[in-house]
Amino acid sequence: NNQDAKAREVVNRSYEKKDDLPLEEKLLLEHLHSYFYETPQEEAKYVRQLLELDELNPFYWHMMGVAHYKVNEFEEAVAAWERLFELHDQWGSPWQNPFAYFFLADAYLQLQEYEKGDKIVQSGYELFPKNGYINTYRLILTLAQKDTTKIGEVMDQYLDYRHNITHCPEALISNDIGYIYAQVGQLDEAEKQYRLAIRQNPENLQF
Repeated sequence: NNQDAKAREVVNRSYEKKDDLPLEEKLLLEHLHSYFYETPQEEAKYVRQLLELDELNPFYWHMMGVAHYKVNEFEEAVAAWERLFELHDQWGSPWQNPFAYFFLADAYLQLQEYEKGDKIVQSGYELFPKNGYINTYRLILTLAQKDTTKIGEVMDQYLDYRHNITHCPEALISNDIGYIYAQVGQLDEAEKQYRLAIRQNPENLQF
C-alpha cells in the first residue's frame, strides 16, 4: 500500500547513510531494513545486539517477541513478551501498547496454555476495551478453557462491542464468531455460525 511504500522509501534513504549513525541507531535501522527486506531471523539477530546494549528496554523485547512469533517459534516469543511484562511489573506501570497483549495471548493459545493466555488478554482488555483483536482473543481464550461460568458473559460483551462500538452487520459478526469457534476446534459451532452468516446476507458472501 501507499504507506508501506513511503516507509520503505524512508528506510532506503536512511540505510544509505547507516554507517554515519551511532551504534544503537544503526542497529535499529538494520532491524527495520530486515523487517522490510530480510527474514525474521535477521530481525532477531539485530534485536539481540540491541538487547546487549539495553537489556531493560521493553520495546526491544517486544521486537524480539514479534520476530519469533512470525516464524511460529512460540516458546521463544512467549519468553520475550514475558520479559517485557516482567519489566513493567517491576516498574509498577502497564505496557501501553495493545499488540503485545494479543500477540502473547495467541502464542499461549498455540502452546495450549489457556489460563496464561486468558490472564494476559484480560489485562489488555482492562486497558484497551475497544481493541478488536483483544476482544476477539478474550473470547477465544474463554472458549478454549471451556469455562461455562464465563462464556455467556464474555460472549455478551463481545457482541455488545461488535454491535455498539464497531457497528458491524449481523452477517459479519456471525462469520467472525464462526472463525472464533474454529480457532478452538469447535467446528460444529463454527459451521452453525458460518451457515447463519450466509442466511443473514446471501447476496454478499465476501465478509
